[in-house]
Amino acid sequence: ELLRMQNLEYEESLRRDQERLIEATKESERSQMRARTLQDTIHRLGRAGVHTADLSIIENNTAVEIMNEDKIQVRLMLPSGKRIQATYSKNHSIGLVYDLALVILNYNQQENQDNYVDADVSTTEEERCNQSERRNHAEWKELFDPFTINTTFPPQSFEEMDLTLEQCGLQQSVMFMIVVESD
Repeated sequence: ELLRMQNLEYEESLRRDQERLIEATKESERSQMRARTLQDTIHRLGRAGVHTADLSIIENNTAVEIMNEDKIQVRLMLPSGKRIQATYSKNHSIGLVYDLALVILNYNQQENQDNYVDADVSTTEEERCNQSERRNHAEWKELFDPFTINTTFPPQSFEEMDLTLEQCGLQQSVMFMIVVESD
């Protein structure tokens, strides 16, 4: 009887260890996907010519300069109240504003900047970045805390990622609040 009880306890312990290993593997894969998504997003922002002095990890790696008459100054207010300013073109999509918000939210959660990779990427990573650009931002909800960006006045939320800032009726300067959805 004692031997049978010990075997049952041993088997239960093995099962729990296997469950912990599976969970740790899933979390590791999720963490890698998060890092890859952030890397792709940072690269996409740099390629688009989005400029912000507030985050050094975003390097403008395009030769295209935004013309003065096309510039829109975007200020993003984080839930903490901190503000980040960036320069966009009126022809940039609202999706690029969401990209910057994603980077800001997750950059602020990181204590160590080493998780971010330089914007200079290989061809394979370039192809992956182009594929991820076509994906719906809704996929982020599996990897990151969901959020929206809203204008302060008049209150307006933007959900269609393909609309340009001009099509959204935004001109010269705009303030967005980043609203993180809670569970």
